[in-house]
Amino acid sequence: MEERMRKPLLRYIEAQSRIDYAAMDEESKQIIREVGVRNMFIQNRLSELMQRLDAEGIPSIVLKGAHLIQNTYPFGIRPIEDIDILIDILDFDKAEQILHGMGYGVCDVGIGRWANFTLSNKITYSTRTQPVIPIDVHFTLGPYPYLGALKRKLLFENTESLETQNGERITVLQPEVLLIHMCLHLFQHHFEDWQVSCCDIVAVIRQHHARIDWKKFERMAEAHRLRLPVAYSLQKACELADMKIPVTWLHRDGEAEAGYYEKWVFRSSAAQRHGFDRFFIQYVTTPGIVLKLKCALQMIYPGNLFLKLHYQGSYLKYMVSASKIAFKGITAIFIKR
Repeated sequence: MEERMRKPLLRYIEAQSRIDYAAMDEESKQIIREVGVRNMFIQNRLSELMQRLDAEGIPSIVLKGAHLIQNTYPFGIRPIEDIDILIDILDFDKAEQILHGMGYGVCDVGIGRWANFTLSNKITYSTRTQPVIPIDVHFTLGPYPYLGALKRKLLFENTESLETQNGERITVLQPEVLLIHMCLHLFQHHFEDWQVSCCDIVAVIRQHHARIDWKKFERMAEAHRLRLPVAYSLQKACELADMKIPVTWLHRDGEAEAGYYEKWVFRSSAAQRHGFDRFFIQYVTTPGIVLKLKCALQMIYPGNLFLKLHYQGSYLKYMVSASKIAFKGITAIFIKR
C-alpha cells in the first residue's frame, strides 16, 4: 500500500476517530475520493461473493478491511487492497467453483497449491479485469508464526451478524476475537506495513470499548499462547494513540512467564526485517513431523516456476538466499533481540 494512501487514516486516528472533511487539505481529499470509490467497488464485489456463497449454503466470515469499512470507518478513510473471508476447508471445492464463476483464478507465485494450504492456510484469487480486487480465502486464522492458532470452530463460535452499507447481512468476528486476529496480523507485518493494522486496533477499541469483554480477551490470548504477540501489538496501539488498555498482563514481562519455544518463536519473528525471512520461521512452526518433511523437500527444490519468478531461474542464487535465512533464524535461537 502506498504510504500517501494512509495519510487520512492516520489523521483520523490522531483526531480521536473524528473526521472533518471540510478541514482536509486537497491531497487528503483526493486520497479520500480515490479510496472511497475503490471501496465502493469492493462493497459490490463482496456483495456478489456473499450472495453466491449463501446460495450454495457455504458459511463464511468477512475479515479485516472488508469488515471494518462497514461500520468502523467513515467513507474513504480506510484503504483496502483485497477481500478476506474465512470458510471451512470442506467447502473449498464449492467456493472455488464460485470464484471461477466470478472470473477469478489462483494467484500463482510458483510454490504450488499444497504449499499455500500448508504454509498459509489460505489461497489467493484474482482477476485481470479492472479494478483488480484480490480475494483471500482463509481456512484458519493466526498468520505465521502462529499459523492455525485460531481454529475455524473457535472463530465461528465467536461471530455476530452485521448489516453492510448495501443493507445486506454478513457474518463478522466478535470484538474480542477480532482484536486478537488484528494483533497477530500487525505482529506478522511489524517490519513493514504495520501502521494500518495498528490503526484498526485503535479504531475497534474505540468503537467497541463499552462492550469488549477484556477478561474473555485475556483468557483467549492466554489459552492459545498468544500473549507475547498480542501484548506487542497492543503496546504499539497505545503508543500510536496514547490510549490505555485494561489488559492486566499488558506491561508485564511476558517472556518471563513463557516457555522456551514460545519465547523463541516470538523473538525470531520480532527479529524479521524482510519478507523472505519468514520462510525459516514458517518451516519451524509448521505443525507435525510429516508436514515438516514435505516442506523440507519443497525447500530443497521449490520448482522451476518459483526459481524463474524469484531468482532469475538460478538454483544457486536460491540456495545462497535460503542458507542466509536459515542461518539468521538459527542464530535468533541463541541471541535475544
